[in-house]
Amino acid sequence: MISQDNDSRPGCTVCKKEIEFEPYRIISLVDKSGIPCVLHFHYFSPCWDLNQFFYEHTDDQIISLAYSCAESILENPRIIRNMQNNLDLWL
Repeated sequence: MISQDNDSRPGCTVCKKEIEFEPYRIISLVDKSGIPCVLHFHYFSPCWDLNQFFYEHTDDQIISLAYSCAESILENPRIIRNMQNNLDLWL
């Protein structure tokens, strides 16, 4: 979690640049050897490409998909409901 005490940001798995803005995608997976890892992606293309992701991680098992958001967004129940019901946000 990024806070005032911890302002470090992850690097994008694709472009290797520090992710400086929200939202960004977070994917936890286990590779075919059983080794877990967490990947971070800029939210939009070209860093996020669902087809490319599945091509590169064919043998991996996805544990969780998430994306970061500003803390203020979590205070609005309508936005939370939209995030829960809108599949396009996750793909």
